[in-house]
Amino acid sequence: MNHFQKLLLLLLSIVALGSCVLDNEKAKAEDELYANSGYLYSNNFIVYAKYDSSSFSQDIFKIAPDGTLESNITKSGFANEGSPVTSPDRKRVAFINGDELHYSDLQGEEDYKVSTLSTGTTPTWHYQSLYFCLPFFLAQDERKIFYLHSFYSGATGTKQEGYGSAFKNKDGHTASYPVFAKTEDRIAYISSPYNTSNDSYTLVVCSPDGYEPQGTPPREVFTSEWNLFSPQFSPDDRYIAFATATFLFSNNDIGIVDLSGGDGEFTNLTNGLGNNLSPSFSPDGTQIAFLSNRGGDYDIYIMNSNGSNVINITNTPDVDERAPFWY
Repeated sequence: MNHFQKLLLLLLSIVALGSCVLDNEKAKAEDELYANSGYLYSNNFIVYAKYDSSSFSQDIFKIAPDGTLESNITKSGFANEGSPVTSPDRKRVAFINGDELHYSDLQGEEDYKVSTLSTGTTPTWHYQSLYFCLPFFLAQDERKIFYLHSFYSGATGTKQEGYGSAFKNKDGHTASYPVFAKTEDRIAYISSPYNTSNDSYTLVVCSPDGYEPQGTPPREVFTSEWNLFSPQFSPDDRYIAFATATFLFSNNDIGIVDLSGGDGEFTNLTNGLGNNLSPSFSPDGTQIAFLSNRGGDYDIYIMNSNGSNVINITNTPDVDERAPFWY
């Protein structure tokens, strides 16, 4: 080997070594990015309902936040399933099927009907219990927040269930969209007026004991003359995201309020681009999944928790997705 060939071999070795270093640094940076973003390293998914117009049915699906690995969990065919929420241990999903409350494992292999009452709005998990709002026409003059406990033991093959009133809302208002904080020491819900035309809608946070608990008094976090929908706590319980109209006949927008502040100021994240509903924080709190028809049909989008970098992850023309929940 002559001098020139040796020099060329040395240069090629240096380039190869540099490429390996750069690849390693890139891989390390990607590892840190994925670890910080949460969903790729911790196997996060988004559960949601998908409507099939050909059969007029709606099943529960799940999808990775990058739009891959979509799968049908319930495979029910001609059912009308919606409002899915996963249990804190990420092993089960509760959902509404018509006017019944069900839960299933996330593989769809076991499906249990745990209530034949009309559940009204999206249920929420609290340990082994499911909470939901009973429609006011079934609760006489007020919409009470009821609980339903259901526990299935694979070891014994037994199921226990029962229901009763957990607490009721203040007089003259109905309650809807209950959701527990991640620490499970607080519950948020929407308080709405009924039989009145000059009252407001309120996002309320209180203890699970009810509107007048022995512990922390209820806090009316945000009040609006327009309806409020689907509150969800951030993973650190500092923020609540929800949907609301911002003026008469407007579409709904997604916004957040900071519970650490005293004024409950609403920060609009979607700013009138289509009708936006059903916000759900990513497990690390850096992103929010939500439903929007800004592209024509209802698709699932994700955005950063400050409203930036909006991405359509389903992008299904002529198919409507509904009610995403990130777990």
